[in-house]
Amino acid sequence: MTSDFAAAADMAGKIGVVTGASRGIGRTTTEVLVRGGATVVVVARTGSDLDALKDELADARGAVAPLITDIGSRDAFEDLGARVAALVGDRLDFLVNNAGVLPAGPIESYSAGDWDEALGINVRAVGMTSAALLPALRRSRSASIVNVSSIHALIGMPGRSVYAAGKGGVAALSKQLAIELAADGVRVNAVLPGAIRTSMNEAIFASDEFRARVESAIPLRRIGDPIDVARAIYFLCSEASSYVTGHALVVDGGHTSA
Repeated sequence: MTSDFAAAADMAGKIGVVTGASRGIGRTTTEVLVRGGATVVVVARTGSDLDALKDELADARGAVAPLITDIGSRDAFEDLGARVAALVGDRLDFLVNNAGVLPAGPIESYSAGDWDEALGINVRAVGMTSAALLPALRRSRSASIVNVSSIHALIGMPGRSVYAAGKGGVAALSKQLAIELAADGVRVNAVLPGAIRTSMNEAIFASDEFRARVESAIPLRRIGDPIDVARAIYFLCSEASSYVTGHALVVDGGHTSA
């Protein structure tokens, strides 16, 4: 095992998958992984966004392979492994389960369908994607799964009950899979972002008053950017974190420690 951190963190020759890769944290994570040398299968529902990302990274060290699918659908996982293998082969070194939705509203406002949709994308898809790609991850013998959860798995906030239920499930699932898959050489960790500027929550931070209130609750006194989370995910995907599994890495500027 190398003692050279740069060598351990180098993603050259690594192959993996990032879901929800068309924007926000997923897109930025793809950028840092590909610039670090990895080949990344980018998964999203919108092909034009993935093609634009591929064009943007055409001169990077690694490569981008777009795969259009809706992982919120129960049928998406039947041939997911075969579709990924057709693009990059039958070995994967990492999987980033990032795709998600941000439902908001009081608990009584959610229908059974709302619950099914939110938990289907935020929790079920994490488990089903991991299971579908597990044979390829096992072939690596040193693979990493990184699941994007949220600090709402740790702290409460009005209007976030369904979202918190899903992200709490992701955090718990990550610990369970870390134990279950350790013998296969597959590490599993969760990343728990705090307040991050993404297209998913841009409307929330449009209010100067609300943004100032959020920033005042964060010890580092700023709202995070997708790159802050992407760098944490990169670390957990790389061999630099080869002895880290079952961990929940909070990326929130100190918010949950205040």
